Amino acid sequence: MADETIFEERRKVIGFVGRFYEDFCNSFGILFKLPFPDEGMRRNLEKAADFSSLNITPDQVFSSTVILFFLTAAFFALGILTNLPAFVSLMFLVFGAALSIWFFYYPVIFARSMMIKQSAEGILAILYMVISLKSVSNMENAVKFAAQNLHGPVGYSMKKIMWEVYAGKYTNIIDALTEYSQRWKFENREFTESLDLVISSVGAPQQRQEKMLSEALDIVLGGTEEKMKHYGEDLKVPVMLLNTLGILLPLIGMSMFPIVIIFMAESVKPFSLIFIYNICLPLVVYALIRTVLHKRPWTFTQPDVSEHPEAVPLGHMRMGTVSVPVLPLSIIASSVLILLGLAGYMLYPAQPGSFTLLFYSTAILWGITAFFSIYLFGTSYQNIRIINDVKKIEHELEFVLFKIGNELYKGEPIETAISSSTREKEFKSTELFQKISQNIKMFGMTLEQAVLDKEAGAIKYFPSTLTKSVMRVVSETSKRGLMILSEALMTISSYLKKMHNVEERLKEVLEESLSEMSFQSTVLTPVVAGSVMGLVFVVIGYLFEVQAMFSKIDLGPVNNVVSFSLSVITDVNKAMPIDQLQLVVGIYMLETVWLISLFQSMIEFGEESTTVNYLAGKNIFIATVVYSLVMLGIAFVFKGMFTMIGM
Repeated sequence: MADETIFEERRKVIGFVGRFYEDFCNSFGILFKLPFPDEGMRRNLEKAADFSSLNITPDQVFSSTVILFFLTAAFFALGILTNLPAFVSLMFLVFGAALSIWFFYYPVIFARSMMIKQSAEGILAILYMVISLKSVSNMENAVKFAAQNLHGPVGYSMKKIMWEVYAGKYTNIIDALTEYSQRWKFENREFTESLDLVISSVGAPQQRQEKMLSEALDIVLGGTEEKMKHYGEDLKVPVMLLNTLGILLPLIGMSMFPIVIIFMAESVKPFSLIFIYNICLPLVVYALIRTVLHKRPWTFTQPDVSEHPEAVPLGHMRMGTVSVPVLPLSIIASSVLILLGLAGYMLYPAQPGSFTLLFYSTAILWGITAFFSIYLFGTSYQNIRIINDVKKIEHELEFVLFKIGNELYKGEPIETAISSSTREKEFKSTELFQKISQNIKMFGMTLEQAVLDKEAGAIKYFPSTLTKSVMRVVSETSKRGLMILSEALMTISSYLKKMHNVEERLKEVLEESLSEMSFQSTVLTPVVAGSVMGLVFVVIGYLFEVQAMFSKIDLGPVNNVVSFSLSVITDVNKAMPIDQLQLVVGIYMLETVWLISLFQSMIEFGEESTTVNYLAGKNIFIATVVYSLVMLGIAFVFKGMFTMIGM
């Protein structure tokens, strides 16, 4: 295996951020070679860097972190020297400290993320090696077979193992695999035990070998199920804390806005509320969400619809037969609503605290909503249908593969076995296997060509990473004979059934938490935010009316005393304008709804951007509708009451 192939594989595995991190450490870490202060932390960083395939040293990390902190501190000093507000200058320093801490611990964070991904791919690695060993009891062939069919961190590790054996670093594949399995001794005990069983099965009697290989699969699947179960149970406390401290308490704090805005008008400035509610709180909540998500065990990889012939390209939506970019549409819709609100300010000025100002700012808020909702929903809703079809096929595979394997065991040809096993029209997977059968019968293709051909291959129309991996294994195994293929299909079917059981149990455990998050994003958050804004408008509007009423009554010295007392206590004219406050509250609501949607989607579906965008776009629109109805409803009702009593 060529050095270039291993190098490219490693670059793909560590990603853009990992490559940038490496380049930064390798460039700046040699400028000032500072000794690492703690030996224990040095070992942890070395272990993390080795595990995640980052070509860096702890000394480079420490030196680069110090340089990064001093660079950000320079902006703090520059802000002081140029007489920037102390608050802004302090932000540079706080941001620099936070960035430096993240930079220092990035190898550990990245290693944790890689560990979770490798845990998921490790299950497939065991499956592929088991399938290979059941046909030919040769460990080198098994590792090569797994390396060819895996394209993530474990796939890279398998390719690297093969390369190191060919390069002479290890005398044989068994020694290389044994050392590799020890890396997982504490992080993933089940994978280590399964891999050890697979290694030990080589050379064992056939009956004994089959038992050991089956047990290896059961161990790694059982470990995944157990981790999922614990994750689901442990998730309840973080979700409760996140909901309470990160979302509910800030929303409850909004209920104090009427008092704060009125009685602390001089102290509470717009920038302070924007910084706290629109910047700090969302960042803290996002950090908490990412911390919880990093602990999520992976099961199946999500569908990649980008290769589907009917998939809409990224950032586009299909209108008829034409693919149209969504960004210009979202900008136009957003601009129309925002300009409508701004035109109201310029053409029809309103009195402070009036209902008209509330309407103008609501139009601007809807402009912001239109941009994100149209873009997120518009770029995802058409591809969601493809994703749902693919997921349905994945759930049907276990049954269909078992039937095909059973027909092959009876001695039927492959095309006959496929045709007779896929007659259920209600199955979405029927289309996949009918396409395979058609390619074999009509075009004389081999099974491999019928499945994987770039132009006419059936898998082209069903862009599932899982389905593609399974069908690639099926096509590779078919070269070794139909009986071996039959046994492989039975093994894969059993594996898929157990994995789907794990996913269903996880959904049961997470059902309560997911229901709470759905309720919060579409009902609770917009209702609370709308109620707060409605009450703020009512109170401020009432005080303006009282102030205006006293100004019309001539009571001599008494009137002056009352007016002076009212201004001292409330100082309504100096309070934050109602329209500006609504934008702060409205934008915070949109950010909160997006964060909850992100959390909900990634817990349920994993790292799949189409599903995240679809859910977020839909929830943002629903939340804004609920918020507007509640806020305008409260404002309208109380405004009508004031009119009725003559205020």
